[in-house]
Amino acid sequence: MIVSTLNNLLLRQAIHWKLASERLLKVEDLASPNAWYGIDNTIANTLISSFRASINQVLSQANSLISSIEKGEVKDLHKQI
Repeated sequence: MIVSTLNNLLLRQAIHWKLASERLLKVEDLASPNAWYGIDNTIANTLISSFRASINQVLSQANSLISSIEKGEVKDLHKQI
C-alpha cells in the first residue's frame, strides 16, 4: 500500500513536471520580445537551442518515468529516484 501510494505521488509529480516542461517549449516566451531583440541573433539562437534541448531532455525523462510507473515495471520506484 505504501509503495503504491508513493508511486502514485511520483506519477503525479512526473506529470506535473512534464506539463510544465511542455509549456516551457515556447522559449520565445521566456523573455520579452524586446529582450530577444536586444541581444545578438546568434546568441539568441544558441540560447533557444540550448533551452529546447534541455527541455526536451526533461520531457524524455518524464515520459520514461510516467511509462514505467503506469506499466508497473518498477517496484519501489521511490528508491531509484
